[in-house]
Amino acid sequence: MWNIAKRKNNSTMVEYSCFSASVIIEGNLNGNDNIRIDGIITGNISCSAKIVVGQKGIVTGDINCAEIEVSGSLTGNVQVTELLLLHANSTYQGNALVKEIQIEPGAVFFGTCKMPSSRSARIGDEPGHHLMNILTKNKDH
Repeated sequence: MWNIAKRKNNSTMVEYSCFSASVIIEGNLNGNDNIRIDGIITGNISCSAKIVVGQKGIVTGDINCAEIEVSGSLTGNVQVTELLLLHANSTYQGNALVKEIQIEPGAVFFGTCKMPSSRSARIGDEPGHHLMNILTKNKDH
């Protein structure tokens, strides 16, 4: 169902708990290690490390993590202490509270992004944030 994979990153090995394309999970995930999702997860995810949603990955739920990299599809609110990275051909729908965001050309983002001046802020907090509304045209219309 899942396994630990090692990926080389800047001459160091990084471990990921991997959920393959054939895995379907309905429920919440909690962890302290990096997670790679190539399957389908419906539920909230809390992770103190990095989450990677692969090209075939589909996640529906709220996410709280240090960093998230999306190549597949993500629907839900995210709270990220560091970086939200949307690769080309990825789809993200939801509200994001991030320190930093990178959106590659070809990515689809429908929602809002807040970049608080205080790391203690949460989605919905009003003072001390910059609000960026991003609406992208649906490719089907």
